[in-house]
Amino acid sequence: MQIEINFRVFKKLTALRPDERTTYDDVLCDLLKISREPKGSHASSADGPALVRGGVEFPSGTALRTTYKGRVYNATIIDGKIVVDGIKKPPTSSFSKAASYVTDNNVNGWGFWQCKRPQDGDFKSLRSYRK
Repeated sequence: MQIEINFRVFKKLTALRPDERTTYDDVLCDLLKISREPKGSHASSADGPALVRGGVEFPSGTALRTTYKGRVYNATIIDGKIVVDGIKKPPTSSFSKAASYVTDNNVNGWGFWQCKRPQDGDFKSLRSYRK
């Protein structure tokens, strides 16, 4: 699922995140005074088909992030596709295509993104998952 917001709202939500481990969902739950999904639960964003690339499975709910020109960009794998937050482009199954959404240039997505699958402890280079 993707929710469209304007850039002003995005900036405000980003400013309310105390650190990168705090998700936008966490911020919204706090603002709306609703309980958060327990960490590791299989909420609807974590259900659905995985994205398989380079012999590696990236389940729905996998988080991607990168810093480009001083700005942090986030993306999520949902139903086997990569959705880049704040960029109005269709979901893609290509890490490189998702990277080009951010840069407006051809980019090797395996070197561009960091990744954190639901079972992982922290983000690491997407390239490090390749077999």
